[in-house]
Amino acid sequence: MKNKKDDRIICAAETTIPLPPMDIYETSDMLVFDIDLPGVAIQDMSLTVYDDIVVIEGIRSKLSIDNCRFLCMERTHETFRRMIKLPVKVNTASASAVYKDGVITLSFPKIKDRVFQIRIEKE
Repeated sequence: MKNKKDDRIICAAETTIPLPPMDIYETSDMLVFDIDLPGVAIQDMSLTVYDDIVVIEGIRSKLSIDNCRFLCMERTHETFRRMIKLPVKVNTASASAVYKDGVITLSFPKIKDRVFQIRIEKE
């Protein structure tokens, strides 16, 4: 995915298997990720931030049913790892994540650029 403001890539993947779809959006004070992870247990996923990179990792466990023969199996049951470059300055220490109805909402407060006027004095 490319940021429309410039051409830097903000999403990357380390696998060829289908990755969980996600949306990234910003408000005036927040950067928000909505990541679809239905069927993935909280204990089987992790979110980590390294400098300006968010790493989403997890595993969707294979359904185990005794005495059955699958007639169709389209859902992936493998590990995934997705890295996303943060497109704006955020306070990573104040991030929050909520998992509801198979979607993780990861939110970061944005850091506003500070502008200071410097007074020039005559010698």
